[in-house]
Amino acid sequence: MAAKTRIPKRRIIRKDDQRGLGIIQLEETDLETLNHLLRLEDDIFGDEAVDEWFMVSNIRHGNVMLLVDLVKRKPIGIAVLMRDWDDLKKCYLADFGIKETYRGKGFGTYFLGVVLEEVRQEGFKTISLTVDINNPVAIHLYEKHGFRIVEERHNLYGEGRHRYIMEKTL
Repeated sequence: MAAKTRIPKRRIIRKDDQRGLGIIQLEETDLETLNHLLRLEDDIFGDEAVDEWFMVSNIRHGNVMLLVDLVKRKPIGIAVLMRDWDDLKKCYLADFGIKETYRGKGFGTYFLGVVLEEVRQEGFKTISLTVDINNPVAIHLYEKHGFRIVEERHNLYGEGRHRYIMEKTL
């Protein structure tokens, strides 16, 4: 008798049949899903992608949301949220990205809007993130959603890796 494949626990946040998109929140993972997520991370973030240790911890103890292409049945975007321990009404958007072949089509705008709506419904009052100061497309996306630059940090993730700290009041 063949072993049953266990489907990872997830919560459907939004389904948009007209666009062919779905947004899910992962509550646990399996090896196959984890490998898909790591490939997605690598495609979006390259050498700055998280590894399996961080991804599993984020799924179990944070909040990982996926933007899914319902037609191809594969994740095309990721958002990872964490609670700020210094301010429990504040969360941190640790990862946010869209697979390269899907960029420039409004998916990031749509996905970020849903993520912000979920964060607000969870009772958070503020959300923050870091963004590469040399990434004007991402900076524009965040500003379009009401984020503002509150600080610039040099060498935050290593030599020459400068970031803006951006925040939004919900």
